[in-house]
Amino acid sequence: MARPIPCSIIFNTKWGYIMTPIDCESIRKAEKLAEDFGMAYRIFDHSGKLLRRGWKS
Repeated sequence: MARPIPCSIIFNTKWGYIMTPIDCESIRKAEKLAEDFGMAYRIFDHSGKLLRRGWKS
């Protein structure tokens, strides 16, 4: 089993605002948070590499 990768998620609102990054324990937990918020998002690892992006509704 793979180890969880700590990451940060950043949300963009429909009005163009960028929310403060939220630290997460893993990519899966960050994606779950994205589903709960229902906004555009970007997930970065702690070195700044983009891991995922998208829109969950």
